[in-house]
Amino acid sequence: MSHKKHILLLCDRPAPGANADTIIDHIDSFGKHSQNQVHVWSSTAGFPEELNLDAFDAIVIHYSIFSSHYLPDRTAERIRQYRGVKILFVQDEYRKVNRLCDAISRLGIHLIYTNATEDVSRRMYSSILDRGLRFKTTLTGYVSSRLEGHIPKPIVGRPIDVGYRARKCPYWFGRRSMEKYWIGQKFLSHAAQYGLACDISMREKDRLYGEDWTTFLGKCRAVLGTESGASVIDFTGEIEYKTDRFQAFHPRAPFDEVPKELLKTDGEIELLVISPRCFEAAALGTVMVMYPGEYSGILKQDDHYIALEKDHSNMLQVAQKLRDNRLMQAMADRSRHEIIESGEYSYRTFVRSFDSDLDQEIERAGRPLAAGMPSEVFEAIVKRHNARICGARGSSFLQCCRRIWFAMPEFLQRVLRVTVLKKRIYG
Repeated sequence: MSHKKHILLLCDRPAPGANADTIIDHIDSFGKHSQNQVHVWSSTAGFPEELNLDAFDAIVIHYSIFSSHYLPDRTAERIRQYRGVKILFVQDEYRKVNRLCDAISRLGIHLIYTNATEDVSRRMYSSILDRGLRFKTTLTGYVSSRLEGHIPKPIVGRPIDVGYRARKCPYWFGRRSMEKYWIGQKFLSHAAQYGLACDISMREKDRLYGEDWTTFLGKCRAVLGTESGASVIDFTGEIEYKTDRFQAFHPRAPFDEVPKELLKTDGEIELLVISPRCFEAAALGTVMVMYPGEYSGILKQDDHYIALEKDHSNMLQVAQKLRDNRLMQAMADRSRHEIIESGEYSYRTFVRSFDSDLDQEIERAGRPLAAGMPSEVFEAIVKRHNARICGARGSSFLQCCRRIWFAMPEFLQRVLRVTVLKKRIYG
């Protein structure tokens, strides 16, 4: 099908520097690389009545706005009634899976882009597999076009031997998610004895976004890493609530002190993928030092990363490799050539595949192509909508509440989550 389709992309695009660039890159990739006409609707307030959904061939619901499986009631109802193709991108889908499945059924989704492999998605989405849905495995992010043409600095002369930024995930994510925290903690405790200059932090206040993160990564000879995801799949939300409650009232308890009955399913189903940070490291010529893993079948041990055993028993060998400039430069060059320059994992390739999937879905639907909406009409609706939202009473109050919330200590946030905010967050 060669005719241009009209796509409405519903998302919550963060402001630059306010979150990981991968979210912005993912949202923007559709408009940059699709052969179709993409209209981006970025608002948590949903669609206004004046926006005619029938002008579009497909509605794409982005993970940035569907992270809690929630849409405003009227918008959800309008999407349910919409007769065109409905596509959903999900991430962090190990949380409240049953609620996610209910939302997918209620909205009448046709195609789901999931981070899970076919085997894992069949186990997670077993309750809705008989409804004619298509599932497509996708990555959490791809190679940013901002970095494709970047010329990395040589390994020699970089001032930081090993850099890393991470946060401690909630315990209910499972043991595999905790590895993001443990690798930094353990590596830092051993680095001094090997004379390694490190800039490693797991504190929230030290996290870096946007150009700050790119600049930092470009100064590092190597960066730590693990697979991304979770080893606990919480179908009902009960694991999340009970484990958060334990952490709220035992804020100093280490992971291994969590009562075993709370995380008894840890490891039964694992949703683990390569992190977009791996693509950033490869693009910037920074060598990866990581725990052995699958990494979505993309990274190969010793070719693309230096393997660090999970008990850190091979720290001496890792330190020796980190000092070997020829080995490090060869690995950096190989990773960039095979992962970045190949174009296989670019957003351009991803969107080309998306366009093909969309054509198939429209063919299956057998629906005449929509008339579309002129860009100037769409932008006028966006402008009026944003003016109403910005002028709504209480918006300043909500922004103030958000600032207070993020300024709170983590343990206090968790106490409030499991008590005062229990129904809102876990209900």
